[in-house]
Amino acid sequence: MNIKKVAFSLVIALFMVTITVFGQDDPYKSYKSATSALVGYNQTSELEKLEEAKNEIDNAIENLDKIDAKKVVKVLMKQGDVYLALSRNQELSAKYDNALDVAFDAFKTVLNNEVAKKFEISSAAKSLQEVANEYLNKGLISYEEQNYKGAYLGFNKVLEIHEIVAPIDAAADPLGGFNIDPTTGEKIEKYPEHLRNTAMLASAAGESEAAASLFKKILESGDKTPSAYNGLYTAYSETDEELAFEYLQQGRAAFPENTELLYSEINYFLKKGETKKLQENLAAAIAKDPDNKTLYSVFGNTYDNLMKDAEDDATREAMKSEAIKYYEIALSKDPNYGDVIYSLGALYYNEAVRYAKIRASLPLSAKKEYEAATKDFQNNVVLAHPYFVKSEEIDPSDRSTIIALKELYAQANLIEISAEFKKRLAKVEAGESIDSAYENHPSTADLFK
Repeated sequence: MNIKKVAFSLVIALFMVTITVFGQDDPYKSYKSATSALVGYNQTSELEKLEEAKNEIDNAIENLDKIDAKKVVKVLMKQGDVYLALSRNQELSAKYDNALDVAFDAFKTVLNNEVAKKFEISSAAKSLQEVANEYLNKGLISYEEQNYKGAYLGFNKVLEIHEIVAPIDAAADPLGGFNIDPTTGEKIEKYPEHLRNTAMLASAAGESEAAASLFKKILESGDKTPSAYNGLYTAYSETDEELAFEYLQQGRAAFPENTELLYSEINYFLKKGETKKLQENLAAAIAKDPDNKTLYSVFGNTYDNLMKDAEDDATREAMKSEAIKYYEIALSKDPNYGDVIYSLGALYYNEAVRYAKIRASLPLSAKKEYEAATKDFQNNVVLAHPYFVKSEEIDPSDRSTIIALKELYAQANLIEISAEFKKRLAKVEAGESIDSAYENHPSTADLFK
């Protein structure tokens, strides 16, 4: 055996292992490889190159503690560049759906790095401006898809970047400067408009805490708009009713002619059952918007409820007349207004039930009173019938209408028809839908023949 040859081979092998291990322990080489791969991707658009850049920069980041502190900023900037490219590639952005967030974190970390040089901070700020544009695009796409949570998150990230970048480099601020209104040519400041839009999206997404914070920021900036006050009312309405109403009152005082705030106040008084204030607001709203059918419907409901609570016949009849009046005005605005059609039917049918109870409470000797109560009962059933039939034509699957017709036909002693609506009710309660209205309704005139 040639001892010298074997010894030489062992030395060579040991040397090669040392080189390999050294290469593996030098993550900065991964940074360089990522740089080359990203350049290749930018030149050729080959996805393999971008995947290679990702893998190499991931290795460098995983071993960041082994890289010279002076070189860390370069590695972080490259991580941001690679992941920003991933987020912009339609195919790979679906695979790496957090790519834009990683890019954001990388550039943000550079700004917070104590050894970052002035030009590196400036570069990171400009890169964050690009990241903001991507978040804005994501937000706009989500908005078009009616994904308000996604839209809010995208818009809010732009705000976050604005707050980070604006103090460092005004030129890189994604919300610096103006937008131009394409219709009027008017200059619109980017930041206030974006803040308002983000607040509205937070509200639409049900992010009440975030919405409250954003609307407060709007007011604190001096941009005191009806939408800001209304937004704060909405944001706090479920968690702090007193504070919500306080903001609503501030808005109403500042903008007494604004219908958005007026309608919110109407809903507040409706919820609280404060009838007098509700009626005052409804009258004011109708004066501003006389063709709004919903206002007349709510007014009718208000008098309808007062009618039910009336303690004497005169008050009940007066409230009933007002309810019918406003319901009929609403129907004159929209003859197929389903809610009002049902409400009118229910008003008359509830009156029928009241007379049925009066009749049932009479002694056998009160024949005249019994006959009078029966007549009133039948008259109100007859008045209710066409409204319930129309309501069923509009929506054959409406549970309330089906129940009403089932009960009405039972009261009219039309048992077979009542049984048919009982079957329909069972279907609806089982989650099925009714395709068409019942075709064999008797004429209203024949109900008690």
